[in-house]
Amino acid sequence: MFKICILMLLIFSLNLIGGEQEKVSFEGKDVILFTLKNDQSRFFFLSKEFKKTDKKYFFVTFFTNSCKNCPKEREILKEISEKYNDVKVIYIAIREGEEDISKFQEQAKKTMETEKLDHVLLDVFNSVSKSYFVEDVPRLLIIDTATKKIVKDLTGYEKNLEKIYLDLNKSQK
Repeated sequence: MFKICILMLLIFSLNLIGGEQEKVSFEGKDVILFTLKNDQSRFFFLSKEFKKTDKKYFFVTFFTNSCKNCPKEREILKEISEKYNDVKVIYIAIREGEEDISKFQEQAKKTMETEKLDHVLLDVFNSVSKSYFVEDVPRLLIIDTATKKIVKDLTGYEKNLEKIYLDLNKSQK
């Protein structure tokens, strides 16, 4: 964990000096544990989810309320989680800029209800998205729950998420 923090600090420093922002990939890295409130103001602890899960993968997707491709990705992820019993999707809404907090929360809850999602976690202060250097959405992290490592780090809308999942499942056997 200490090594990851040092690496992240070094990358961030180099980006400031160079002035160019490159995507930081977490593929192959250990998960950064987090705690967020969900849409019902209950705390969600990723560390507890690892302890109680029977799922092989967590698909952690970051989105904003204004993202045009995010609903398409959420629809695909929902279908994957319904079709395959070894996947749990964790939806994280990111607050944009100075967006009013209550408006942000209302919109995220509306998204959850409209799309019939189990839950939406609210990254009100963008602490989790900053930890993972989320610059563009949608951003998807696929986590192997046994190793607690990120096996895929995808930015942008991927139409073939099911194929990516199936290929990943083949390679893990």
